Amino acid sequence: METKELYKIYSQSAGVCIDSRHIEERQLFFAFRGENTDGHQYVDKVLETEGCYAIIDDAAFDRGDRTILVEDVLSSIQKLARYHRDQFDIPVLGITGSNGKTTTKELIAAALSPALKLHVTQGNYNNHLGVPLTLLALRERPDVMIIEMGANRLKDIEELSNIANPTHGLITNIGMAHIEGFGSQQNILIGKTELYEHIADNEGTLFINKNDSKLLSRLPENVDVRLYPMDELEIRSKSLFIEIEDKKTDRSYTSALYGIYNALNIHAAMCVAEYFSVDRELALEGIAAYQPEMNRSQVIKKAKLTLIMDAYNANPSSMKLSIE
Repeated sequence: METKELYKIYSQSAGVCIDSRHIEERQLFFAFRGENTDGHQYVDKVLETEGCYAIIDDAAFDRGDRTILVEDVLSSIQKLARYHRDQFDIPVLGITGSNGKTTTKELIAAALSPALKLHVTQGNYNNHLGVPLTLLALRERPDVMIIEMGANRLKDIEELSNIANPTHGLITNIGMAHIEGFGSQQNILIGKTELYEHIADNEGTLFINKNDSKLLSRLPENVDVRLYPMDELEIRSKSLFIEIEDKKTDRSYTSALYGIYNALNIHAAMCVAEYFSVDRELALEGIAAYQPEMNRSQVIKKAKLTLIMDAYNANPSSMKLSIE
């Protein structure tokens, strides 16, 4: 089935699902093959749910009108996601980097949300399947979409950019994460800056750390560039938590984040907020109110104890900073 025809069915559905245990009425079930199971085995169960369709690439599981045979299930959901994304003429900010992607994404969302309607990657749905699922979860037009993008090897970011079609881009940094797939730090730089190339093709906007020589070395032409850190913000680590002083308004804020390495993430968030004309005080209040979740940078009070919970699966450089 052509993507345009599948989109008509999707448009009248209640969304998409890839786990038969969570199927709901009128959803499209994409029968993926995983490491331990094959979604095709659950097609019959899915079709028992009212109004559901099953997207398959194995003709042996064709059950008639409510099964849709495609050449490849993964390619099908990716093309559907891109088609859906193209229905919205909105800014799409793509975020990648070796460290700090998710925290930066959440801080940007915290800074923008007081003034703008957002659609944001949930959790770490940032790969070849997570990005399409994030896009297809969008049902109403937002002001801005924020898409996190992860990569294990060269061409991953190019693939995700071709799905999400970002108009704006931010790379947090270039470290050693997933070097087993990239082969070298230089390849990590090349791979991450595939995002830059896509933004250049869109004549879009890049948010760049002005002190990062690696990222500046790959800066393309034909893009609008916004630089951070921002001179009017002073960010310091006092006792446990980070404090933010805004020299423009002479106001101070205490963040729920610890670790001075988060200063750059906060600067990035404020740079994006300024670009989208969010009131400074609203943006900084949003950042200060952000509460870390998902076992990242969490501070938990228990009786007389202060527990630091930073147990999310991370790369060695992130863990080193966390311990420091």
